[in-house]
Amino acid sequence: MWHPLGYLPPHTIALLLGPLMLFAIFWGMLLDHLGQSLKTAEAPRGIVSFELAFTAARSEAIVRSWDKIRKVAKNSLLLDFVLIPLYSTTLALLCIVAGHFFQRHNWGGLYGQNS
Repeated sequence: MWHPLGYLPPHTIALLLGPLMLFAIFWGMLLDHLGQSLKTAEAPRGIVSFELAFTAARSEAIVRSWDKIRKVAKNSLLLDFVLIPLYSTTLALLCIVAGHFFQRHNWGGLYGQNS
């Protein structure tokens, strides 16, 4: 089965994976640090509460609770847009590495083909 990162040779994936994992962890920790100030009674989980508000009334209540720290919330959301492709690419590369491992060790049922 073809995948978007299939054009990368295994040695390139190995070179990319370590730095990508470290950068994703660093970026996640940065967002967590920024998000601490966004925890309010209306948003007990910080930015995650806003992302999962599901209704306009709930999201408006959360935004009102952030009146004094609105810029922090905006920056947190903008930085989150960097994390999404970062962690999804890292996970995709890990899946490719796992697939190559299963293939090399004849674990056919685990990578989609019968042995």
